[in-house]
Amino acid sequence: MPLRFACALILVPVGLCAVEPDPFADALALQGPVPRAAEAEPLAEVAGGQFWFGKRVVVDTWSIVSSPFDWSGREWAIAGGAVVVTVASGLWLDREFQSESQESRSPDKDRWSGTWGQLGTVYSFVVLGAAGTYGWLADDPRGVDVLVDGLEASVIASGILSPLLKYAVGRSRPYQTAQDTDAIHPFSGASSFPSGHTTQAFTIASVVACTYDDQPLVGGVAFVVATGVGLSRINNNAHYASDVVAGAILGTWVGYEVVRANRARRGAPMGQAKGFTWDLLVASDRQGITATWRW
Repeated sequence: MPLRFACALILVPVGLCAVEPDPFADALALQGPVPRAAEAEPLAEVAGGQFWFGKRVVVDTWSIVSSPFDWSGREWAIAGGAVVVTVASGLWLDREFQSESQESRSPDKDRWSGTWGQLGTVYSFVVLGAAGTYGWLADDPRGVDVLVDGLEASVIASGILSPLLKYAVGRSRPYQTAQDTDAIHPFSGASSFPSGHTTQAFTIASVVACTYDDQPLVGGVAFVVATGVGLSRINNNAHYASDVVAGAILGTWVGYEVVRANRARRGAPMGQAKGFTWDLLVASDRQGITATWRW
């Protein structure tokens, strides 16, 4: 069961992006917001005023929260699939997976979980700092992109959206209710759903994968590491499987949207990722999943 769950969680990310050429010119004061419909327009027509990090966080948070009003049928299908996956994991995985994880706990696993789980908190910012330092020393603009975009995405996903969802849902943690998965009391202060550690880990993984989309191995490793963070939270009896799935979806979504927005501001539209990609197909005459290999 843990291996199957880990493999499924790695498949949560749905978008990889392209390379941005030069963040050094304007790392913190970036171009103004670019509407979705304007992404394909000439750069001269979409350039906006410059503003700093704090205002950019506000603008991009609102853009993410309000984006469903502008979603296409394809995007609604992806969102619906994400909801179905989260609900299904709650119905069929939460209780069984939690019981199995606690029955197999050991001091060694707890030590592993304690260390690995920090990649969803303080260590994630160490990763961002290392990426920025590498980008500066190696003259690799993408390293600085990861630092700048990762910080913004972290504030939005882990500092704003995840806490709001936790408070609104009010799900109790497994150790608080003897693994009663139905202990949900909105606005009660209970904070199990979604997993904050997993949200942060997948936020950083998504930023890294989008920025280095021409190197699928980099993104793959990032998401494997993020999956380990989610598994560590289940092992620690701090979250259910559906909490982890929801955190993975939230972090991936926010990371992708922040990279997309900042890349447009820098004048580099999102490109097509190399390597293997998949997508949902929703048409009048057929539905399914498409798989593409680009090289």
